[in-house]
Amino acid sequence: MKSPLKQEWTVYRFAVVVSLLWATACGGDDGGEPDAASALDGAPPGDAFLGDAAVVDCSGDHRESADSSNDPFSDGKNGSPERTNLSLGASGRGFTVCGQLDPAEATGQVTDYDSYVFEVDGPAQVNLRIELRATAEAGQIGLDLFRVEDGLPVPVATGPFLNGYALVAGVVVAPGSYWVSAVGWPPATDGPIGYAISVAENLDSCPPAEGMPDYSEAADADSRGNDTVAIDYPAPPRVTEADDQPEPTALVLTAGTVALVHGQSGAVESAGDSYLDRDAYEIETGPDTSELELRLAWEDGDVDLDVYLFEAGDPGNDYSVGLGTSIGGSGDELLTVNVDPEQRYWLWVGAFDSTAQGGGTDLPRDYDVTLCPRQHAPSL
Repeated sequence: MKSPLKQEWTVYRFAVVVSLLWATACGGDDGGEPDAASALDGAPPGDAFLGDAAVVDCSGDHRESADSSNDPFSDGKNGSPERTNLSLGASGRGFTVCGQLDPAEATGQVTDYDSYVFEVDGPAQVNLRIELRATAEAGQIGLDLFRVEDGLPVPVATGPFLNGYALVAGVVVAPGSYWVSAVGWPPATDGPIGYAISVAENLDSCPPAEGMPDYSEAADADSRGNDTVAIDYPAPPRVTEADDQPEPTALVLTAGTVALVHGQSGAVESAGDSYLDRDAYEIETGPDTSELELRLAWEDGDVDLDVYLFEAGDPGNDYSVGLGTSIGGSGDELLTVNVDPEQRYWLWVGAFDSTAQGGGTDLPRDYDVTLCPRQHAPSL
């Protein structure tokens, strides 16, 4: 089944949130503190188990209680995220926030936008898994995560809604304050959409695969044979004009198994986009696979490799929504995304051209991509 959710939509929509954020932060040039900071500081306190104050009858550690004022971004709302008094630490218990996306709260940008504040506690970083569950159509709602720096929310990740849930997982965060948000996109629904957001430590991460690869790069003549997709930020990904193709791996990713793809990022200059060498591989999900973890690892060196997952033949449909593009060349790229069963995808690895920012091009560089398919059935 082809998902109607396009990468240009996810990027555009998250960009809308960011632009609204800065419009809020910079609005009202009164010489005081930014509005977004005062909105956060002035947020009304919340209780872990709300009674009559809740706007929806749902089961959670925090029930939405300020639907008319928990949109901190949209024009005319002047809202602030709800404080939940909830926190998560390494090896700690997770929690659930529940509420509803109500078309009665629609603005010119969104059907409804509900934000909540939570804390990441302790001295250690936490690998997050945040899941929004609802009865909705693909692309109808979404999930956003922000960290708070100097009183201002900074975008961390966005999770498209697919197969009953939106997902942000494999994102490692430092202790501090965070906003998690449920967003409803136009057109407005006839009535509210109930949702539950679970925030927990990601315990499903699989280690890098060892042993012989299940597929090794074999068709990258002159490091240009399998480019397939060009990415020139901030433009959306596109199929290259050159006559190159993704490598047919014949891999079918069955839930509960692990596959390893090995390749090499070659020492070539950019072909005109934001990357140097670019490698694409065609893979397929099995009948029970609804979630896929990807781990890109490479030998130490002054180079920044990124990983994407596109619908085969349509790089505008980016299932990875940029989660495998952390800045810098140290540490693996790790992400988990919800996918469609029995669908072909393009696994894409590129060496980011950071020379303009003083970065290195320590190529060629061998890399491995560990693929961990899972079956996941969300339930409200």
